[in-house]
Order: sequence, then structure tokens, then C-alpha cells
Amino acid sequence: MKAKSGRLLKALLLLFLVAMLAGVFLYGMVVGHYEMFPYYYLKNAQFSFGKVFMADVGEGKRLFEAQCSRCHGTDGSGGEGPSLNRRNLKNATTDEDLRRILTAGLGSMPKVMQTTVQEQAQIVAYVRSLGKSSPKATATGDPKRGKDVYANAGCGSCHIIAGVGTGFGPELSEIGTIRGAPYLRTALVDPGAALPVGTFTVNDKYIEYLPVRVVTQSGTEVRGIRLSEDTFSIQLLDVANQLHSLRKSDLREIEEQAGKSLMPSYKDELTAPQIEDLVAFLANLRGKN
Repeated sequence: MKAKSGRLLKALLLLFLVAMLAGVFLYGMVVGHYEMFPYYYLKNAQFSFGKVFMADVGEGKRLFEAQCSRCHGTDGSGGEGPSLNRRNLKNATTDEDLRRILTAGLGSMPKVMQTTVQEQAQIVAYVRSLGKSSPKATATGDPKRGKDVYANAGCGSCHIIAGVGTGFGPELSEIGTIRGAPYLRTALVDPGAALPVGTFTVNDKYIEYLPVRVVTQSGTEVRGIRLSEDTFSIQLLDVANQLHSLRKSDLREIEEQAGKSLMPSYKDELTAPQIEDLVAFLANLRGKN
């Protein structure tokens, strides 16, 4: 009798443990946040199960439009962030890579907040579907002609491509992997509306490449992009690529020129076809890869 009671107790205990593990598994997949479970195999199992049974592309599209479209475009064609309507994504060769970017962020991209395992699987499924369909043409120009436009417009006096040029503005060797055609087009015709983001590090509360105008106590005016700033000083780089490190106590005026850019607009300098050719050239700059 005691032996039977012992076996029954063990069976009940085992059943309880299995039920508890199943409950934890399903809760984590459907309700809980993915990173609640730091064990690699459990996370993979949850995510794979979610992809197979819950990867609703339509729901993924809704989530993508709500949380990702501002930077990547509603159709994944890109903008402030890179285009995603490509079969191969440089930083997300696997679905697990893409999921990790969603939950942890990458570079200037913040992590996607408040998503369940199911929702992550749906977003991943939708992003992958973008690479399988035929994307709408977003850069309609000719990259070869665009290369000539880049040279003739003097863009190399402020930008570097493959080590050639001057580094006043953002380095462009891989600009096609981090910016979409719509963003590039805006940057050419209205530079102040598309200040570069995530290309170099400034103190968190400061905007990158923001033009700043300062006037010293003696009346000297300096205008450049802000490289750094703290309570006591500010560092600017002017269009001649000269660095100015100034004590705030020596300044009588500091003007942050939001909505402006030291880059000239090419709206009236280039024809519409030339702008499209230049956009196509820039969109195809993807570094060594």
C-alpha cells in the first residue's frame, strides 16, 4: 500500500511539474515578454513555435505600421532607417537575428517595446514577406549617372566614400544600408528636414549634426555643427573643417538652429532627373558587401 501511495505521489508530482512548465511556456509565448526567459533553447523553442502556429503576416503588418513605419516606411522601403524590402538583410541573416534586433535594438534604433513572443514572430514574418514580394521602385534613377552628378556637384568636399573626400558631413560608403531612398531624396532637397541620425555619438540630449551659431564676447561669430557640449563648453566643426572649442563663459550668444542644415539644398541646383540619379547612386552604396 505504501509503495502504491509513493508511486502515486511521484506521478502526481511529475504531472504537476509538467503542467507548470507547459503553463510557463505558453504564458511566455502568448502573454509574457520574450526576454523574461533568458535560456537560449527555451527562447528558441518559444519563438519557433510562435512562428509556425502564430506568425500572422497580416497582424505583423499592423504591428509594423504602428511601431516601425516611421523610420522604415509603411512598405519597408526605408526612410530614416534602412529599407527592409530586400531578400537579404545585412544585420539579420536569420529570424533569430531579426528578433534580437526587435528586442534589444541596434545602433540608433531603439528596441521595440511591449511585445510578446507571438507579436515578435508576427513582425518577423511580415518583414520577411517584404523581401519575397516585388518592392515598388523607390530609386528610379540611374546609379552610373548619379555617380557623375555626385562628382560634379562637389559632394566629396563634405562627404567621404570609400576613403575619398572630406569628412565634414556623414560618411556615405554604406549609406544605402542605413537610409532609404525617400530619406535620401529629402536630404537633397530639404536638408534641414533630414538631419543625420545615428551616425556619430553626441551626448544623449543633443541632436546630431545640428547647426549652432555662437558669438563671442568680442563679437566674433562662429557657425558649425555641434560635435560635443557640456555645462561649461561647446565644440563646433565649421564648413572649413576647423574645430572650435569654446568656453561658454566666453560667449555672449549661443543659437541652436533647429530645422536648418549647413548642407545646401539641391532643389534648384539640380534637375529632377539628376536628383533621382543621385538618389539611386547613394541608395546603392553598401560598402564592401
